[in-house]
Amino acid sequence: MTIIAFGTNAQISPERLAINRIEKGKWLKAEHQLYRSLKKDSLNVEARYGLSKLFFSTANPNFNIDSAHHHVQSALMAYDKLSLRQRDRLKRFPLDSNALIEQRKNIDSAAFERAKKMNTEKSYIDFIAQFKSASQQEAAIELLSEVAFIDALKINTAASFLTYLTKYPASARAGDARQRYEKLLFDANTKDGKLESYEQFLRDYPQTFYRQEVEKNIFEISTAAGTYSVLTKFIDKYPQLVYYRKRAKDILYHIEKESDAGKKYAFKSDSIEIISRGEKGYLIPILKNGKFGFMTQLGKEVLAPQFTGIDESYLCGAVKTDYLITSEGVVGRSGKVIKHGKVEQVEDLGLGFLKLKLSGCWEVIHKSGFRIGDSCVEDGKVISGQYLAIKRNKKWSLFAFNGRQLLPYQYEEVEALDRIIVLNKTRKKILVTVDQVANLANKTPLNESRVYDEFRQLATDQYLVRNGTLEGVLNSSLAFIVPLERHSITQSPYGFVIEKNKKYRVNDIGHYQ
Repeated sequence: MTIIAFGTNAQISPERLAINRIEKGKWLKAEHQLYRSLKKDSLNVEARYGLSKLFFSTANPNFNIDSAHHHVQSALMAYDKLSLRQRDRLKRFPLDSNALIEQRKNIDSAAFERAKKMNTEKSYIDFIAQFKSASQQEAAIELLSEVAFIDALKINTAASFLTYLTKYPASARAGDARQRYEKLLFDANTKDGKLESYEQFLRDYPQTFYRQEVEKNIFEISTAAGTYSVLTKFIDKYPQLVYYRKRAKDILYHIEKESDAGKKYAFKSDSIEIISRGEKGYLIPILKNGKFGFMTQLGKEVLAPQFTGIDESYLCGAVKTDYLITSEGVVGRSGKVIKHGKVEQVEDLGLGFLKLKLSGCWEVIHKSGFRIGDSCVEDGKVISGQYLAIKRNKKWSLFAFNGRQLLPYQYEEVEALDRIIVLNKTRKKILVTVDQVANLANKTPLNESRVYDEFRQLATDQYLVRNGTLEGVLNSSLAFIVPLERHSITQSPYGFVIEKNKKYRVNDIGHYQ
């Protein structure tokens, strides 16, 4: 704060007298004197300056930063209207523009400290609006955006961050706010994990930051059943999901290759056509300059010599597999690498899946290159032609062909009979249908109420179940054909032979339906 010394010989003006009173703490007398001067002349610079000093004196019971600022601003405006002569005369007060500006700077600093002490959105907004010439404007704007961001964090809703972005689109925290807004919006709209919710979210927010995750869920839920029909439906329904349509086509291609139905979906792309043509017939290894390659049975080179080694079995005859074990890893006939690295063992699980052993660990890989489950598992197999069972830490889990985990690693064994999947857990057999498993992807809870000691097939769509001394017969929908009771059931050419209390009767299936 600038200290201005006043001469003792000059005639004391009312304004100078008031300032002397301020220095002595005679607040009311000084205030009355200065307002009287203003009443005579509203452009009295000395009076305005004096009032600014009065209200900016911390010992004054009526200390008021806003009033001090108002009066110094008024003094500066009045000063700008003075003639050079009037300004020279004012110097005898003594007072000039430098003193006024210094006074304003001091008030601005105090106002900024006040705003920081309050540390609220309103305190910074008020400071920015009122103290426009303050050098702390930029700092106040930064603090405003920060405290407003923290307020939005406390509420932590999509609406709170949207409000923040609307009010402070250019703030340093705008990026963080946008991310949090998108995440909360995504979570709120898809919290049920249902296909319909993901589809609606994509329609409502096509530019979402979470588009890739939304598309992944739509793909995995839609195609969890792993059948020809769900894959073709997905390809037709979602032309905009380019990445996942390709994966669906890759899965479908290998299902079609092993299908007896003879269905051929008209989705073929150039790359798949090339793969399809390259997989016809058998291959013969060739050796040139110490490198192995492959040619067709007609002598056409399909893979130029490039491998330092190939599987020894290939040297004994025609290679009929659609994958090749080489020093570079497992590659397709097109030359595309399915898995890099030194592969110790390969087992074809069927329907486009391979079980590979690398460095003592097994992996389940699709022939198009994507992995199912973890990178180090103990076993893997296809279940019911629609799912993959994978074993890790001595427990089995179920995965969809698209890679989505449907059941956790918690079963001693996973088996299948037709469309019934048997989950072995704590010496009990939990029976579920293939459709129930697919519906897990769409967050439909698994009905594990069908739990038995024994389960075996009697005939087509007829399965014997036993719990202790109770026996019954189920169909593939897990509906009872013969109720679970204390009797013994055997199959005969005429129907079921039911023995109870040493009495026998023969009933056909229709009797129980």
